[in-house]
Amino acid sequence: MTDTPAPAPNRNEPANRATLVVASIALAIVLFFCVNLLTSTLFRGQRVDLTEQRLYTVTDSTRGVLAGLTEPITLSFYASSNFLDVSPGARVLADQISELLGTYARLSNGMIRVERIDPTPFSVAEDRAVSYQLRGQLLNEAGERGYFGLVGTNGIDG
Repeated sequence: MTDTPAPAPNRNEPANRATLVVASIALAIVLFFCVNLLTSTLFRGQRVDLTEQRLYTVTDSTRGVLAGLTEPITLSFYASSNFLDVSPGARVLADQISELLGTYARLSNGMIRVERIDPTPFSVAEDRAVSYQLRGQLLNEAGERGYFGLVGTNGIDG
């Protein structure tokens, strides 16, 4: 029986594994950023509505109306921060409305301008809300009112 010498232990093996792991992680991070950069460039302006109730889907008829606008329209969304603070459900709704109005503005080819207004007590914005017949909701015993509503006007405030 011949004695064959046992192979010498490879002392570099743990170092090679550690280097391979670090290189793999670095490559994964670089790949992640490259994919994000590529998709944000290629799919700019594309949106997908993944909500169960299709909250952010605009129907074809709405797209037709928005594309057919012949004069500019300003949509003023009145949402008092003090009203949203006391009503968490209203804050969620206000965010959804803001998203939808932003979508309308994008689809209208510049014919819809959206402004979000926070009418604070005793301000010009509150006076405008009242002049558009938005009713303020009583928020406290001191008589402070909060406003939540949408006003649409054309070029001549019609």
